[in-house]
Amino acid sequence: MPQIRKNRTWCKTCQDWELFSVEVPADGEKPKPLCDTCKSEYIPYSQDEVPEDKLAEQRERYSKMKFEEFKRTIGAFSAVARVDTGGMFSADGDHDETIKEDDAGQIAIDEAKKAARDAKRLADIELKDKFRGAQRNSPCRCESGLKYKKCCLPIIEKLR
Repeated sequence: MPQIRKNRTWCKTCQDWELFSVEVPADGEKPKPLCDTCKSEYIPYSQDEVPEDKLAEQRERYSKMKFEEFKRTIGAFSAVARVDTGGMFSADGDHDETIKEDDAGQIAIDEAKKAARDAKRLADIELKDKFRGAQRNSPCRCESGLKYKKCCLPIIEKLR
């Protein structure tokens, strides 16, 4: 059975997140996605054109889609590991239609969060390296004039 691929993305005509189907033309031209609701051709959009509440709604749908993909992947690995393949080839996983959700900027948000976490982790490592081998009663290496135990030791201990 052929699989129908649909993408949910922003329709500038409908001003909402709509499903777009790809109809393959007979003459071999590039297929053009058409909105299932208003039948208009897909027009690229920028996130500035979409209301915040609609973006949040779509990001939630995208997150659910990614979670379902993750569950299917884990299920496939656990099904292969199982000796009993009773549920492995069931019709539960067969779908006539697959909906791919637009990320609505969620990928960029996740990458920015990851970059911030990585930068903080690297800064923490550099700070720990700076104070590696420091003695409690020696002057602090940050050159504050205080002893290490009164100055930077509590901060370093929180990082460990």
